Amino acid sequence: MTVHETPDPVILRLRLPAGRIEITTWDQPRTEVEIEPIDDDEASREAAAAVRQELRPSGGRMELQVESRRGRFGLRREDPALLFRISAPHGTDVNASSASADLTCHGHAGAVEVSSASGDVVLDEARESTVKTVSGDVRIERVAGRVRCSTVSGTLDVGHAGGDVTLSTVSGEIRLGSADASVAAKGVSGDVSVDRVARGDAVFQSVSGDITVGVARGATVWMDVGTLSGETHSDLEPVDGASGDREVDLRLKASSTSGDIRLQRAVEAATV
Repeated sequence: MTVHETPDPVILRLRLPAGRIEITTWDQPRTEVEIEPIDDDEASREAAAAVRQELRPSGGRMELQVESRRGRFGLRREDPALLFRISAPHGTDVNASSASADLTCHGHAGAVEVSSASGDVVLDEARESTVKTVSGDVRIERVAGRVRCSTVSGTLDVGHAGGDVTLSTVSGEIRLGSADASVAAKGVSGDVSVDRVARGDAVFQSVSGDITVGVARGATVWMDVGTLSGETHSDLEPVDGASGDREVDLRLKASSTSGDIRLQRAVEAATV
């Protein structure tokens, strides 16, 4: 284990071709890094021993680089799989890239940016997040600010977002629990499901996937909804609609080629 004295939140810049990245934020003035080979062979042990760590100033903050030397000139999923286990102060920013490494972050992270070909991403809580993956699944519990996620065949699952949300996939599903600001979700063959949207602009597009949107109770809505060969169902009362030039809480557009579209009132959480 390597211990770095970091009394304030740091920037973690991580480069790992394959394996797992496990991050936990804590209320401690230091960052601890453990590097372990996942397979018990000589190549894996050599790769773990060769990982480079460097703590240096960056833009008024401290940045900790943890980098697999084998991936310095291109991240390849055939490289030995390693485990990066990191504990860092709450609010730490994460910038990670990999070919096939999974990433989990438990606790309260700052800005999180992840780029991966086939690795899955799981985040508990972040200030904002940007995730790009080809076939990995993405699960984010809660983000205070902006969320941007894209994948080709993976599933995108976001619990709550306080800022603007942009989600896109080709064949994977999109699931969003609730959003406090504008939402843009685009899929091709996967379904798009949003439990609750309340204000701003909400734009949903799909080719063959179904679109289901829950609108917060009491929110006034302007709607532009259409599907070519699918069916459209709306539980919203006529009074919920508003003309295009009227001030409304939510401007909702939903379009699909062959998928069904359902608009409904959101089920509000019970208050104690």
